[in-house]
Amino acid sequence: MSKLDKLEEWLTLEDAAIHISKKIEEIISVTKLYRSALNGSLKLSVYFVNSAYGVKGELGKVSDTENQLPQRGFDIKEESTVHNIKGIWDLTMQGQEALEVKGYFEQSNSGLEVTTRSKNGILLQQDGVTCQLYKPFDRDRIFNPEYNESEERRRAIAEHPMKAWENHPMIVTPLIRMGKFGLEYVPCNKLSEVACVLIIKSSEIDHFIQLLEDTPQEDKPTEQTAYKKNTDKLEQRKAKTQAKYEKWQDEADKIKEENPSKPETWIADKIAKMSIAEGRSSGRIRRVINIK
Repeated sequence: MSKLDKLEEWLTLEDAAIHISKKIEEIISVTKLYRSALNGSLKLSVYFVNSAYGVKGELGKVSDTENQLPQRGFDIKEESTVHNIKGIWDLTMQGQEALEVKGYFEQSNSGLEVTTRSKNGILLQQDGVTCQLYKPFDRDRIFNPEYNESEERRRAIAEHPMKAWENHPMIVTPLIRMGKFGLEYVPCNKLSEVACVLIIKSSEIDHFIQLLEDTPQEDKPTEQTAYKKNTDKLEQRKAKTQAKYEKWQDEADKIKEENPSKPETWIADKIAKMSIAEGRSSGRIRRVINIK
């Protein structure tokens, strides 16, 4: 990562893959990042270039397990209206966004298309608020018989048969919600329907690097577990890693107090020979400790 990149709040997946590969000295592809997001080891986010639209709601119990991606139900209050959302939002992986990421993974891994859909729509979170992503609805165009009989419409349906239902009045009408000034909106089917960029926050990249460096080879995600989330286990690992780092820091402070003239490299070498190092190299320890 360049000096300028260190100031960035987030990186694209391509830049994140390059940065992580350099840090752990192992090739990490964007495909592996997709797989890590699917198994719960990595949190992906989106950055909205322009304002987008969402409806607030709450996640409930698991209700959709048919896609190998257990998902919690999403409830929207009847009186909820569409409002503007902007900036950076995290993917909950509890709605269509999980299947979209699964689609990206399969495109680059197996070449197969993911056609299943989540009834939750695209769900995003920011500061504890969960929203379903919406887009403006052009009633005059979509419900216009001329459009539905147009060559553009026939070509779209030929390429994707499910599109025959996306604009059907009986399907769309119950989904329409009102925003300001009486404008109408419907749920997004894909993130690409709004101006946004798929990203990874810098803080999440740091956590992911720690996880990769501190996870034994046999515990790393495999193909068989690629679609199974294990958030609790991930949090336990993070807590264990943090506790280990605190031990290193405490020992480093103690050694520095007893040997004030010794440099940080000498202190890290000394800690690397102790049991609290758990086999980690002095270089790894040196990147963690902070000698004042």
